[in-house]
Amino acid sequence: MNRAGMRRMTRAVPAAVAGLIALAALAAAGCGGSTVAMEARQGGLVARLELEPAPPPAMQPVKMAVSLVRSDGSPVERARVALRLRMPDMDHGAAAVTLEPRGRGRYEGTGTFEMAGAWEITLSASAESDLVERFRVVVKP
Repeated sequence: MNRAGMRRMTRAVPAAVAGLIALAALAAAGCGGSTVAMEARQGGLVARLELEPAPPPAMQPVKMAVSLVRSDGSPVERARVALRLRMPDMDHGAAAVTLEPRGRGRYEGTGTFEMAGAWEITLSASAESDLVERFRVVVKP
């Protein structure tokens, strides 16, 4: 390759790297969505867990909501719904998040992830049957 070709290549590489960094930043920022949603099905129940903002930040309040319906889509009222947050790679216990009923099978609360990293959220719902599911989420600094 001649010198002119080398100069073009050395200018193109930084531009390509900058483009990749911008794409990675958009992906990390959630790219248009501000809610993380996960779903579980067990025992005739369907639970949808939503976390806002997305991705969840460390040391800031995160809105946590669970929509609980039966397999036929009808909302489950008067259920006991709880969340437990823990960091599997650390040994500092778990935090409970209290969810209050908001009607039509929706339960809401606020929790805080104490540090960045991989977290496990255990969702427990008791109504006419029980549902227990674990979800993994990565918390950003």
